[in-house]
Amino acid sequence: MISGNGGNDTVDVSGTNHHNTINVTSGTDAVVGVQTGDVLVVSSGATANVTANGPFIATAATSNNGTATITGTDVDVSHATGSNGFTVLGTGLAPSTLIGSAQADVINGGNKGYLGSFDTLTGSGGADTFVFDVHTSTPATLSAVGTPIAAVDQETITINTDGLNNNPTQANVTINYTVNSTIAAVVVDLSHVDLTSKQAVTTSIAAALDAIPGVDAKAEQVGGVWQVTAQGVTGGKLDINSVTPGGADIGALTFNAVDHATGDVIQQNDIAISGPANAVGEIYNITATLADGTTIVADYAATAADMLAPLTLNIDIAAKFNTLAAGKILALATPTGIHFTDVNADDGGYTLSFSSTGAVDGSGASKFQPAVPVPNPLVQYVTALDLYQSADIVTDFTSGTDHLKLNVAAGTSANYKEAAAATDISTALINANLNFAAGAGTVQYYLGWITADNSVPGNDTTSGTTIKNGDTVGVLFVDSNKDGTADMAVRLVGVDATKLDHADIVA
Repeated sequence: MISGNGGNDTVDVSGTNHHNTINVTSGTDAVVGVQTGDVLVVSSGATANVTANGPFIATAATSNNGTATITGTDVDVSHATGSNGFTVLGTGLAPSTLIGSAQADVINGGNKGYLGSFDTLTGSGGADTFVFDVHTSTPATLSAVGTPIAAVDQETITINTDGLNNNPTQANVTINYTVNSTIAAVVVDLSHVDLTSKQAVTTSIAAALDAIPGVDAKAEQVGGVWQVTAQGVTGGKLDINSVTPGGADIGALTFNAVDHATGDVIQQNDIAISGPANAVGEIYNITATLADGTTIVADYAATAADMLAPLTLNIDIAAKFNTLAAGKILALATPTGIHFTDVNADDGGYTLSFSSTGAVDGSGASKFQPAVPVPNPLVQYVTALDLYQSADIVTDFTSGTDHLKLNVAAGTSANYKEAAAATDISTALINANLNFAAGAGTVQYYLGWITADNSVPGNDTTSGTTIKNGDTVGVLFVDSNKDGTADMAVRLVGVDATKLDHADIVA
């Protein structure tokens, strides 16, 4: 009997005669090298992370009242006792047989579907979750390059006529303005300002505007004419909407406010894109926030064509952005990225943020259908037989109790479809692809089913599986990247449309 010391221990039983009883009473213990004949006892509140170096078939002496994860090629805890289920993880390159307990287990065959190996998963009762790993691509990266040209949005105020009072006691000017998304007004007190001096008046107005957050203003003489030149701070938007004189002493003094077009500068930015897409369904995001607070969010989902050349991806991302930013910002694809130009110099600048997110491009459930330039639901690039014979097998799935977790999306009434039985697996795959193509972007799951029959090519029972001649075999096809073709599949023994529901698929 082997027990930890109450802390986080490592227990290695490799090389023993495998008649060990390992007690995990508290803390988190790593147990290495278990095989059939060993006994694992996990107490309440304790955690055991167990690695088997050969088949591990537990007896009733093995129990779990805490948390137990067992990793191995062949693991069977169907006779184990205790109040809690196990997490059972397949490993290695060979097919795994993983059998859960009578409690709620999590059973995961691992990633061997990449190599075409299938695993056989059995829950043995309880509310079990069958998990299938996926691999996510590494997308092209987006990064800012070069020196941006900052936006400048200028306005000017000039005096049309001179005032007549050089020491007024009641004189003011009200300026209505917009800074970015804020509309406001400022009243400039011109009492005791020499209204006969354009320099004095413009200096007073400039000081009042310059005190407003988000505004830079100054009085200056341009071509012999005094004016107020104001602009938004750091590329901000500024509009002088009106200038209204007031007060008994203002006299004939009037003003003119105009957009200073010659002082405006159009913002320009460049981003680099590191290469073509690496998988269909990768998301490339560009978000632009305008000076007035408007936000433009462009999410582009890569297609198979975007995997062929960098320029294709650049063009497609730019086109997606332009459909949403029309009249605001123009995106122009270049061989190395995208060049952005503000369309209107009088609306201030913008800020850009960007990101890329990988897509599923491999699965532990089965062989994975690679993306192709022109998806065709009638063309099987990974053959139906390859997909079927490499698909993991769940032997005892119970709808409404057990769950499937394919690490794609939860099943819904919109993204899950099913139909009638198919005569063979090739027909089932064609039916799946027709449904995926018709619902591209929405439909991600399709259940077809066949009758295992060694006399029908493609419907064989597959040597070494638990599938028997005459069994109904449900095949859940998955379009993980929403490109309109099946990417991977799982076999469900005894399952047809009456024994699987979209709610059985969890995220």
